[in-house]
Amino acid sequence: MMVFNSLFEQIFPLPNINTMIKGFVFSFGIFMLLVFSSCIGQYGNNITQSSHPLANDSCTSLAENVFLFFDGEPIHFDYTKRSLVEVMGNENSTDTELLNRLKYQAYSNCANAVVNIRWTWVQRETGTYGDPKSRYTYNAKVYTGLAVKINSDELYKSNALGNYHDVTYQEQMKLYQKREGDEVAMKVVVYLLSIGFCIAYAIAKSAK
Repeated sequence: MMVFNSLFEQIFPLPNINTMIKGFVFSFGIFMLLVFSSCIGQYGNNITQSSHPLANDSCTSLAENVFLFFDGEPIHFDYTKRSLVEVMGNENSTDTELLNRLKYQAYSNCANAVVNIRWTWVQRETGTYGDPKSRYTYNAKVYTGLAVKINSDELYKSNALGNYHDVTYQEQMKLYQKREGDEVAMKVVVYLLSIGFCIAYAIAKSAK
């Protein structure tokens, strides 16, 4: 049996197991680093949102409904200015998501309406850090508006707004936040795996 094994090894020589392990660790580590750089090293592909408060009073209660009035639409109620709100999308953003985020910005600032909503296109550059060939520009949509608190309940109801109840934007916002949280978690996992395999390769290399 030993003679057969010896003859088999001469005909079909097997590589050194340690060498195979080191090669696997190195190859997989490089692969993970490439994934890491393409995922975490990206820029210019996130959705940004901001608000600039205009009221100094503290927010005691949040309104559930948030109504949208685009620039040029008539406003038949009195209101108090709360904040300027803005949302900038990425190349895959939909109008629905951007407007939901605009609503949520108003909601977070104790507003129940956004008036004078305007939108425009801006150029954004995206790519991967350290890879100039990956860079390219795209047109991103930006929504801006004035978040306000409607003052008069009578005017509020007379414009049929009082019978309107839609808080789906809050549920959608939770989904957006979960998606973004999952993306961050995945990047962290890839990062830790990359570091782990690099350490393993360094240990294997030193033990050679």
